[in-house]
Amino acid sequence: MVTELLEDKGWKWLEGEYENIKTHIKVMCDIGHKFWVSMGSIKALNGCARCSGKCTDPEFHTDQLEGIITGHGAEWVAGEYEGSEVKIFIRYHQGHEF
Repeated sequence: MVTELLEDKGWKWLEGEYENIKTHIKVMCDIGHKFWVSMGSIKALNGCARCSGKCTDPEFHTDQLEGIITGHGAEWVAGEYEGSEVKIFIRYHQGHEF
C-alpha cells in the first residue's frame, strides 16, 4: 500500500521502516528532494512540501536564501537564519552592507 502511494506520486522510498500511519519514512520526490514523511502525510499531500513551498525545514530555507543572496552578487556576512524576524547581514559587491 505504501509503495503504491509513493509510485503514484512518482516518489521513491529511501529509508525507514513502515510500522503504522504515524511512522516516518524518508522519501525522494520526482524532482529529487529528500525528506521524512508519515503515511498520513503521504495521503494528505498533493506533492512534495519543498516543491509546493510549504516546507518547514530550516536547512532548506537557509539554502534557498543563500542561493538568492549569491544570485544577486552579494554574500552572507553574518547572522544565522532563524526566520523572517531575525536579521542577517549581507554585503553587496559595491561594499554596501545591510
